[in-house]
Amino acid sequence: MATSSVTSTQKATSSAAEIATANRSTAQRLISSLSAGSGVDVAALAQNLVDAERIPRENDINGKISKNEAKISGYSAIMFMFDELKTKLSDLKDRNDFNALNVANTNPSAFSVTPGALASTGPREVEVTRLARAQRTVSDGVASANSSLNGGQALTLSLAINPSAITPGVSTIQGDSNTPTTENSIVTFKDMVVGQTVTINGLTLTATAAMTAAQVAAAYANTTEGSTPSNPAGGSFSGTLTGFSSVASNGANLTFTSSTADTNVTDLTVSATTKKN
Repeated sequence: MATSSVTSTQKATSSAAEIATANRSTAQRLISSLSAGSGVDVAALAQNLVDAERIPRENDINGKISKNEAKISGYSAIMFMFDELKTKLSDLKDRNDFNALNVANTNPSAFSVTPGALASTGPREVEVTRLARAQRTVSDGVASANSSLNGGQALTLSLAINPSAITPGVSTIQGDSNTPTTENSIVTFKDMVVGQTVTINGLTLTATAAMTAAQVAAAYANTTEGSTPSNPAGGSFSGTLTGFSSVASNGANLTFTSSTADTNVTDLTVSATTKKN
């Protein structure tokens, strides 16, 4: 009985496979007969339907790919430019490169010029009024080593210590109507002791006690043209400041500005004495 059942199942399975094969064969013959009878290229029609569905999507994908590739190229170009900018900026990071001043001397054979720490930009004029030369001065002789001097009268000697030791330094920016620029001078004062004097364009300060350079600058600060400031501690003023006015001091430095705008005026005059009797 079991053998008969297996045989019956195998026959049923074989019959189903044969039916499916027969159906596919019938369908193929039907399609072939339709193509032959109607003049329609069914294979081409099927391909066109597939292409109509595929090509728009394919074009859309390709467009996105091209767009992303363009973005990548753009980003690469930007990165390259930033690298170039970084290289250029690295050359500018040292501020010392901008602190140095160069001097253009129209007559280097006559004299040389070296800019100092307080040098400022602008044209300068140098006028030579006298050439240095060797000099010897001999006084009248006396009859003997015991001869009296000055006819036996009292004699006063004045000794002068080198006044340049306390003479303030001056750096001037010339006035110019074309720029326009108002002339101004930066004066760097020095320490003073009793009896020493400093004169700035007619305004004289005499030290009655020791004064630091910053105290001297503060004494001259905020002075208007034609005025005489109040006497500071350790000093007294005489005369008036002419042609210039000053602002607040910065340590030992003080800026004097010409009262005549945009004009190349006579430079600020600075002098000092350091006599002791």
